[in-house]
Amino acid sequence: RREGVATALCEAVEAWAASEGCRAVMIQTQHINVPGCRLYEQCGCVLRKVRHDAYLDRPDEVQMLWEKRFETMLGS
Repeated sequence: RREGVATALCEAVEAWAASEGCRAVMIQTQHINVPGCRLYEQCGCVLRKVRHDAYLDRPDEVQMLWEKRFETMLGS
């Protein structure tokens, strides 16, 4: 933790997705992953959806869907 590995991974995913012509990436996590949620927010992701009924086998866990929109490297 705190060595920049996760941030570098987020940047690499964004660069790859942009090079493939994507305009956004979606990330799914649970409310119990507080460090992950903080990371996604720091990387510019926006919380788009919260689902309380996403995991039938884990009714106490809440799904959180994050989105990071960006311009593609091709400028489109």
